[in-house]
Amino acid sequence: MEWIEKLGRTQIIIGVVAIVVAVGAAMVALNVGSRSSEEEAPLMVNAIRAQLIQEAEYFQEGYASADWAPRQPSGLNATAVPWKTNPGYTKLGFTPELTELRGAYRVIITDSGFRVEGRIDVNGTGEQIVWEATEESPATKRAE
Repeated sequence: MEWIEKLGRTQIIIGVVAIVVAVGAAMVALNVGSRSSEEEAPLMVNAIRAQLIQEAEYFQEGYASADWAPRQPSGLNATAVPWKTNPGYTKLGFTPELTELRGAYRVIITDSGFRVEGRIDVNGTGEQIVWEATEESPATKRAE
């Protein structure tokens, strides 16, 4: 009978360990989600950059500017929102593959071509990470 009591305690200990492991796995998953959120900005900035270059080569015209989309940087938080285009992105023919985004993106025309800027608040603290790209260089993180 004693071995049955020990077996019961062992099963309880194993159950508790399984719960601790499950909670740990959930925490890791949340951290991975945060990382993929951080990766959104350079991917979007590079996608917009590629579209700008392709459109300029195809139509033999200058670059199109685009205001912030899908929202203004002042409205950034850790929540993703649906893409809302604007006339600049419509002219550019750009629609992202992602349907919901955490960042804000714009295109600025410069003397030397263009600058694509992306801002993202990965964890909802209000601290924004800024990514930029130009015709000459792909997305790089900019120090603020």
